[in-house]
Amino acid sequence: MLRDLLKGRLFGHPVHPMLVHFPTVLFITGVLFDLVGLSGAGGWFHSASGACIGLGLGAGVVAALFGFIDYLKIDEEKDNKIVFNKASWHAVIQFTVMILFGIQFILRYKQAAYFGEPNGIELLLSVLGLLLMLAGNYLGGELVFKHGVGVHREK
Repeated sequence: MLRDLLKGRLFGHPVHPMLVHFPTVLFITGVLFDLVGLSGAGGWFHSASGACIGLGLGAGVVAALFGFIDYLKIDEEKDNKIVFNKASWHAVIQFTVMILFGIQFILRYKQAAYFGEPNGIELLLSVLGLLLMLAGNYLGGELVFKHGVGVHREK
């Protein structure tokens, strides 16, 4: 099983697509909780947002490790330069998303040792990160569903 994990597979299935849903949902939920909290619903939503974003960062690191394993399997010459370029853009965009949410997370936590109401910069980082994440997820979907990256059985 460890050998399969090092190849990015678990029980014959690719691991990266199994994991990407967690940071996606956690980041979306974090931003939504902040927006609800800003509408006057209370500080609990901001604390929950911080927890979601923190968990999303952790899940994103794990998903990225398996995504990197899949990325290393792409042969630029054999698989097609378009696939390689899409995979590269997907990686750069998602890395940027992690950086934006990471900066926002650190700023908010350093501010008060708990997650209070986000200021304008922190909210902007979250919304920008969310929009970029959706673009990166679109590219990831193209890689899997259109080009079959990470889903072909190894021979």
